[in-house]
Amino acid sequence: MEATIFTGWIYDHLLPHAAQIKVAHPLMLRAIAAAKKKNDRIDASKIADGLRCDFLPECHMAPSEIRDRRRILRCRHLLVRQMVQLKFSHGDDGYPVCRFELFLASSAESVG
Repeated sequence: MEATIFTGWIYDHLLPHAAQIKVAHPLMLRAIAAAKKKNDRIDASKIADGLRCDFLPECHMAPSEIRDRRRILRCRHLLVRQMVQLKFSHGDDGYPVCRFELFLASSAESVG
């Protein structure tokens, strides 16, 4: 399986039903990316050959607890970033500040 955005979810659902699951690193699959002829059959054949010859570049799959914690931290980071943007786009009185007013205030301070 090639690593994508849903790899963790698929990995968790397939793991109880398989003896071993290998996840290929997408940036290291140069043979497939550099090929002139690309379709699913050719790509699958090259991945199978790499797996058979033990030449498939694998990526590490973190445990589901760590992946869940990373997902929560990414969400928290997004919320904090949005909160800071909102905080700096509003004045002390809570009303939105026009960027032109900020420009006038900064240019008045530099002149006077």
